[in-house]
This record gives sequence, structure tokens and C-alpha cells, in this order.
Amino acid sequence: MKLTNFKIFKNNFYDKFDDASIFDCDDFNLIKVVLDGLKVNYAIDSAVPDWMWNSELGFRKNYYLRMLKCRTKFAVNKNKFWKKIGKQKHKKYWFGFIVAPTIDENGNSINAYSNNITKHFKANDVCNISNNNTTFEVDFTVAEVDETKYYSQLSKADIALWQKIKNTITLVFKNISFTEVETQSIKIAASSFFMQYKMWNSIFKIAKPVTFLLDQHYHREGLLLACKYNKIKTIELQHGLIAKEDIFYCLPNKIKRVANKALFADNIMLYGNYWRNTLLSGFEYTQNNAFILGYYPYTKTDSSTTETLFFGKLKSKKIILVSSQTYLEEYFIEYIKLLNEKCSNDYKIVLKPHPNENLELYEKQLVNCTNVEITNLNIDILLMKCEFQITCYSTTIFDAFRHNKKSFSINIPACSDYVEALIKANFSIKLNLNETPFDKLHLLNTIEINAKEFYSDFNFEELNKILCK
Repeated sequence: MKLTNFKIFKNNFYDKFDDASIFDCDDFNLIKVVLDGLKVNYAIDSAVPDWMWNSELGFRKNYYLRMLKCRTKFAVNKNKFWKKIGKQKHKKYWFGFIVAPTIDENGNSINAYSNNITKHFKANDVCNISNNNTTFEVDFTVAEVDETKYYSQLSKADIALWQKIKNTITLVFKNISFTEVETQSIKIAASSFFMQYKMWNSIFKIAKPVTFLLDQHYHREGLLLACKYNKIKTIELQHGLIAKEDIFYCLPNKIKRVANKALFADNIMLYGNYWRNTLLSGFEYTQNNAFILGYYPYTKTDSSTTETLFFGKLKSKKIILVSSQTYLEEYFIEYIKLLNEKCSNDYKIVLKPHPNENLELYEKQLVNCTNVEITNLNIDILLMKCEFQITCYSTTIFDAFRHNKKSFSINIPACSDYVEALIKANFSIKLNLNETPFDKLHLLNTIEINAKEFYSDFNFEELNKILCK
């Protein structure tokens, strides 16, 4: 399914079947795994193999060949990793996977994403897991987890699970029509799901938390199944925008009867009433497992030495903050080139890549843009210092309201439904890809929003109620 825009993609997918139980795989449901394959479109550009679609003999053979191939490569890492996991045995709360390093008011390095929550726990009760390598000290990374895929042999339970997944997806293919590319993408997604489950299940056999707090339920289906089978409570912490156009949120009525099997988190904690009401317009979560936690990330109000030096070199120029988003880098790069060419010397363009993006990607492409600075500084400080923000459909549009700042949304074709919804709600001002903001600055004054509609005050006790259940 080509992602023309999110709404069309969503409608096309759910029109393909009448009953979501077609994705049932014994005590869980694979609808999100299929959605993952179609959304990411793995067959176009993926190193993930689909070798699990061989016969059982072929599956075993391919697995063991890969295991032997990796044995020498990962021999040293393997022992180091299992020692790391052994140290997590008595930690009750595991946090994954966003790490946003920042300096607090006392000069300490903290993870802005989790600090306001973890400070309520004993230090030796918390395990921090990062999606990427980071300067912030974590207990282990997803890259290290990924290496475990061939650390252990296939068990009888692994083979049984593999067979169930294969049988279910084969049945789906018999009943629902997909293109050749879509079929391949779904197979790869199912293979990745199996291996993700196996990796985390191996970890949980050595050390497992009471509760796993994670940034998102989608693309984490293997982890969520491992948590389910190991009786680990899962809590999703809102980390981004939730909209009716979302592929993985606000799902239609067809999901309702399988939602408890479809590998969502046990509970979700949200920033405020607006997000809860939006989420509950769909059927994946209910009033009984969707709660308001408030805005839990650490909010920075004072500049550190590093930040002061950064703003100092801008020489009091007015800052245009560009907040990019994953998978849209080609559009942001071209737009920033246009902006660099058109903006006057009164302005400085500051690009803040998404936490899951690589700064080097932009640094290489924008090396000749002399009026552009690229940084991973704290988003709150950047929003406070900027004149206005340019993004697409990021949560930073709403973050800006907390600092009384307004935003423009670039109208990227694949995200046009998101953008139009934001414009219609008067949350941002639309910019086409060939437009600069300078002729539309006066329109920012038409946006009148109360930040409290979106962000309640952080209340740890709301989370504690769920932890104590």
C-alpha cells in the first residue's frame, strides 16, 4: 500500500477485511504486525531477511547458519551483554527508549524524557534503555539487544511460535489481497516480530522488571508479546502527537473486538484532556486504560553554558526554529535550502532534528547553507529563544504553545491530511514547499490557544495508581 497520505492509507487497509480476528494468532493478534510491514514498506529498503518463510528444516538451517556466522563476531559482546543484563535482575522499572540528554538547573546530566518520573523511584530500581547510542549513561541499548538474536538456540517453544505466526500470515494472504511488494513487506515484518520477541524473551529469562514503561506501542509488538508471556505490566507514555489521522492510533471500530489481543500496552498515560479525548475517538484503548499523567518530560527554563555559547555565536539574530521529523528528511533538507536562500541576514535558521534522526545526515546535505545551524540542544530552550517554528505535524507545535510561540506546517504530500487537520483546527499556518514564511508572519497572530488544553500539570500519583494495581 503506497503511503499517499495517512487517512487514505488507513481507509484502504481497513476496507480489505470485515473482521479483524482474521489476524488472530492463538492468544494474540497480528494486525499491528501487518500494519507495521505496510507502513514501513520493508521490501523497498530493508536488510531484514524473510527466511522464516521456508520449511521448518529450511528455517532451522538458516537460523543456525546465521548463528554460527555471528558466533565469532559477537563472542566478546555476548558475555559483556549478559553481564549487563544480570545487573538488572532486581530493577523493578525499565524505561525505553527515548533518551534526551540535558543539563538540569544543578548542572547534572539527566534524561529529560524520564527524569521527572524516575526521581520518584530508588536509583537501583530503574533500568534505562536507549534506542540509539547516546552521551547519556544508560544500562543498555537496543543495538546491543539486536545482537542477541543469534545468541541462543531455537527452543521447541520458539519453533511452535514460528509455526503459529507463519500459519496465521499465510491465512491472511489467502483471504486478503496484497501486492507482491506488500506481501514481501508483511513477511519481513513478521520475521522481525518473531526475532524481536525472541531477543526480549531471552533477556526476560535472566532479568525482568515488574513494569516496562515505553515510548510507543507500535513497532514494539515483539517486545509487548515477550512482556505478555513473562507477566510484565506495560505502560505507554505519550511521547508525540496523537491524531485521528494516525495509522497506529484512533483506530476504527473493527479493532475493538481484538484490541485486548493486538499487542497494545496494558495502559497509556497522556499529557492532557485533548490527547485523551482524541485517543478515545478510536477503539484501541478505553476509558479504563487511558489516563492523564500530565506533561512529564523535564522542562528546561535556564540555559547551560553550552546553550549560552550556542546562542552567543548567533549574534542576536532572530531565530527561525525548524523541527524536523523522521522519514521526512529529504523534504526538510530541500525546504531548508530554500529558506537559507530566501531569508535575510536578520534571521538565523536553527535546525533541531528529531531525537531518532542522525545529525550527520543533515550536516552533510546542508554544509553549504551558511545561514543554518544544526543542533540537538534542549527543545524547550530553543522554543523559548525562537521567533517562530517551522515543522510539519510534530508535537513541537503544541510544545510551542507552552512557551507562547506559534508554528508553520510544511505541507508535505504524504502528510497533507495531518497538516490540513492542524490548519483546520487553527493550530498552525500552512506553508507549501515553495513558500517561505515571511509573507505570512501576520497570520501567526490568528492562532489563539490555551496550552492547558493540551498539557496538564505532571501528577506522579496518577502513574503510581497504575504501578500499584
